[in-house]
Amino acid sequence: NVIFELPANYDSSTEIFPVHFYKFSTGGNPYNVIIRPAAGATIVSQGDPGTGNSLIELNGIERLTLDGRAGGTGNAINWIVRNTRTATTVGPTIRFLNVAAENTLTYLQLEGQNISTSSGTLVFGTSASGSMGSSNNTVSNCQIRNRSDVPSPLPANPVYAAGTSGRVNTYNS
Repeated sequence: NVIFELPANYDSSTEIFPVHFYKFSTGGNPYNVIIRPAAGATIVSQGDPGTGNSLIELNGIERLTLDGRAGGTGNAINWIVRNTRTATTVGPTIRFLNVAAENTLTYLQLEGQNISTSSGTLVFGTSASGSMGSSNNTVSNCQIRNRSDVPSPLPANPVYAAGTSGRVNTYNS
């Protein structure tokens, strides 16, 4: 198990988007990874991931928690995750795909301006392999909204699910 804390001086302008989280080898053990702001920090992760891409992809990963609470305590949202793409092909802010399972998004402010009726700010997407879709994921205490930094339209679908026949996304809450 490991916890990564983003310091108060974290600058997302140095990130290369989209950020991809892939399945990691655990040797059969149920390890967990938590990423959160450090105590006292307020974080904004923002960028333009390019045409139709999501800012963050949870691609087949299991047991990842993105926790927006500084130091992992309290009930304040201290992490904004913002897709700044303004073209007509705005992708999601966060997308689960390819059997991403048992992940948690909590106390995050997810922002985007995706006006497509076939997508959303938060997407449970398709699976290219495996016998199931992205399942058993939890989204709790999050704000899903339009961008707070500039005037922007409300997302057409704050949350959107687009599974694959025979690999259904199930038990997400």
